[in-house]
Amino acid sequence: IDESENEFQYTSPKELTKLNDKVYFTAESENVRHLFVHNSETGDMEVLSSDIRVDNKSPNPSYLTELDEKLYFNANGDKGKELYIYDPEAENIEMMVDIKQGKGSSNPSNFAKVNGILYFSATYGKFGRELVKYNPETEEAELVQDIRIGKPSSSPKQLTEVGGKLYFTAYEKAKGRELYVHDPQTGITEMISDIKTGKNS
Repeated sequence: IDESENEFQYTSPKELTKLNDKVYFTAESENVRHLFVHNSETGDMEVLSSDIRVDNKSPNPSYLTELDEKLYFNANGDKGKELYIYDPEAENIEMMVDIKQGKGSSNPSNFAKVNGILYFSATYGKFGRELVKYNPETEEAELVQDIRIGKPSSSPKQLTEVGGKLYFTAYEKAKGRELYVHDPQTGITEMISDIKTGKNS
């Protein structure tokens, strides 16, 4: 990518994501990774994330996910790695919620959308890294369930929507890493089966 107007050479485009007939992606220059948009009709290219940080360090956007014609992603801003949103209509980027308030990052990852709700893995207060959901209507993030009770993390991964339910893997000390499901209708999160009995996954 040749951004000659800004005298930057961007390389290694990743996470191509379609939104409103435009392509959003991240690319890197001199160890600084930014969010870009490419307009397929005009051929224009634009850097979107230059204002996330005031210290010129890398915002490093990742986990680009479209939901309700807006783009959600993880970015490293002034309050650490938190949940951000880009609104194409308002042409604005902002942090949606400081999930881990104060120092440190919630570092949301493994995004998946189910029935208009954004689910992801994040460090949530005293509960460690667990399954969290964000509601765009209320603009609030909340813990879905503390799968591994207390401060230790279950570290949910591979979040996948199937039939209006959320499937994922999570770690629990007594069972190891196994397959779980969350049903938004009932609010129940449970292990489907201890595929390999005992502590081993």
